[in-house]
Amino acid sequence: SGIMIETLNGDNNVINNTIEYNSYGVYLSYGESNKFINNTISYSSSHGFDIFSSNNLFKNNVIRNNQGRGVYLRAGANFNTLEDNKIFKNFYGIETYECTGNNITGGSIHDNTHDYSIDLSSSSNTNFFKNTNFTDSRSIYIWDPFSWFFYSNETENEIWLKTKISTYSVIITRELVNWNKSLIKWNEYADEETVARYNISGLFPNKYYLVYNNSELTY
Repeated sequence: SGIMIETLNGDNNVINNTIEYNSYGVYLSYGESNKFINNTISYSSSHGFDIFSSNNLFKNNVIRNNQGRGVYLRAGANFNTLEDNKIFKNFYGIETYECTGNNITGGSIHDNTHDYSIDLSSSSNTNFFKNTNFTDSRSIYIWDPFSWFFYSNETENEIWLKTKISTYSVIITRELVNWNKSLIKWNEYADEETVARYNISGLFPNKYYLVYNNSELTY
């Protein structure tokens, strides 16, 4: 096994470790205000980070080649901060499961079988992905019709693209093409028939925008 933290006491620091070839890399079930910085977690037979607790910091970690989730934010893992982590070559890059208030910013989530996995079971659960190197096609697995996927591709302009689907277990492959307040453009397709709903915030107020779908004017 890797590192297991099950004590109610928080404020643990796990820094500059190489954790590999375990059933899991880090298993965090209790305690808050823990810090995980500059660790490399790889080749776990389950997950890299398996997280049940809240208000922790995960920064500058490399999470790669794990058979399950690179980062698994489970029910109870709320209001965590993930900054500048590199998450790649896992089955799921990062999964948010029935949790809320987590901020995932910077770094890179790429080259996983599914880069993002969203299974929140409620529209009131909201997690925020910002500027995580969405520079090529990314796979987004949305498990239910209640979850919203929140993404912003810039750290300053606060433009948010929010996505929701109408059916269960849909994989969206998305490529961002243009991202500014004058023009938001992306290409995507789903692995099965579904209706996608989008909500874009942070654009210019009192400006009339045209909406195109497959190059056809829709609104």
